[in-house]
Amino acid sequence: MDHEDARGSALASLTGLLDRSIGQIAEAAADGRTYDRGRIVMLSDIWDNFTVPLVRAVSAATPAEREERARAVLAELVVRGPAKRAWVLEQLGGGWVGELPPGWQPLPYRNYVARVQPGLSALSPETLAELTADYDPAVAEVRRLWVERAGRDAVSGTLDLTVGRRFAAPGAREAARWLVEFEGVAEARFAGADRSGAEFGCDDAGVTVRLGTGGLIRAAAAEVRVEDVHWHDSAAGRRADAVVPPLDPDRPRPARGGEPELGAAAYQVASVLHTAMLELRSVRYAHRVGRVAVSEICRLLAGAGRGLLAAAGSEAGMRRVYEEWEARCPADEPDGPDGPSDSDGPSGPDGQVRFVSWSAAEESRPDAALVNLALPPLEGDGPWRMAARRYPEPAVFRLELTGGRLTVETAG
Repeated sequence: MDHEDARGSALASLTGLLDRSIGQIAEAAADGRTYDRGRIVMLSDIWDNFTVPLVRAVSAATPAEREERARAVLAELVVRGPAKRAWVLEQLGGGWVGELPPGWQPLPYRNYVARVQPGLSALSPETLAELTADYDPAVAEVRRLWVERAGRDAVSGTLDLTVGRRFAAPGAREAARWLVEFEGVAEARFAGADRSGAEFGCDDAGVTVRLGTGGLIRAAAAEVRVEDVHWHDSAAGRRADAVVPPLDPDRPRPARGGEPELGAAAYQVASVLHTAMLELRSVRYAHRVGRVAVSEICRLLAGAGRGLLAAAGSEAGMRRVYEEWEARCPADEPDGPDGPSDSDGPSGPDGQVRFVSWSAAEESRPDAALVNLALPPLEGDGPWRMAARRYPEPAVFRLELTGGRLTVETAG
């Protein structure tokens, strides 16, 4: 049975998602000029928590048990955040159409000690007015900023800044922070020496943030999350406390244990797949870009979902899957196939900046910057490679995005 022959099957849909994610990760890393780090991270992160449940579903003894387990995994997948839910539903398309639970809602909630916590808010004139009623961005300090190109044209950004509180927070030891995530960044300017003060604006054209005396971020949209252990003392926190339901002491807890043991071959398959996904996901740390063999891992795992589906209910089938992966492995482990290590350093006029981050000094750590570049192949006309370069204590740091071109200046 393959994916096409099993339309309407939850198990075929689940294994099909694995193959699509591997294929799309490979596409996202195929060429440095279109490298999409965020997509690699999002797709590999799906399988961090769901590799073993996937293999358990495939390994169940009867078709009914396999379908039941696969439906449970799919139902969990779609409540793991809006981006993952949207991707899963898009990929399922005309395939399995069973009932799925509603998605995650970014609303205020209660933590494990029943204290209200803020949700994720799309930045709009209304949400900005609510935020600035409790916090003062005019006294903000930029802690971290990054701007990143993804694919051919997309540009995103993240701004992490401390803000002043306008409400009493007895015993506060840590500053409140806003984490702002931008989509559709059209223009950006920032200098590490000009990091104090922020002014936010929202209208139908999008979001504008002015930083210091000359910094600017202009984007189509943004979301903001408040990081403040005293948020419950704010006006917004007190309003949320009045309407967010209390924790139910009898609420169901996640089941612990009781899952069937995997056979030896199934365990090997799950271990290899899980380890590979963790390695792929490690590019969430931008200094790992160019060090992780993304293309090679995807080549080794190509067709993994189809192979698992063919091995359904069979330990011998699982052994064949593992042996096929083992046979694909090169005799010698590749050394940085997707690009040079950061010790090589991106240099030369032909590189394209794909990612820039700057972090303010904290305690014993000085200011720091990190750049990811796409570089031409060492020989011939093949795909461009990726490289990362650290600047542990730049005396000068400036970034600029204009006309779709991202540039960075560092010194020292």
